[in-house]
Amino acid sequence: EIDEPALDLGVIAAVLSSQRNLPIAHDVVLFGEVGLLGEIRSVSQPDLRAREAAALGFRRVIVPQSNAAEIRADVEKVPVRRIEDVPAVLFQ
Repeated sequence: EIDEPALDLGVIAAVLSSQRNLPIAHDVVLFGEVGLLGEIRSVSQPDLRAREAAALGFRRVIVPQSNAAEIRADVEKVPVRRIEDVPAVLFQ
């Protein structure tokens, strides 16, 4: 059971990776809530999440577009609005 809505985007990325038989880069992290219509919703404390990811060695963070401006961590921010946008940035 997953209680954290911010994990939605990561779970979907894992499913996409498995379905396409393509790995997710080792330095990429994702967080965001996914709505039933495919919109990527903002999450709480995006900068703290990005800072923790950077401290763990992640360099690229795929985040809800609505959270991108809040992130000050030293990472590459990749904002997404809809779930349809994710494969293009995840597997580039």
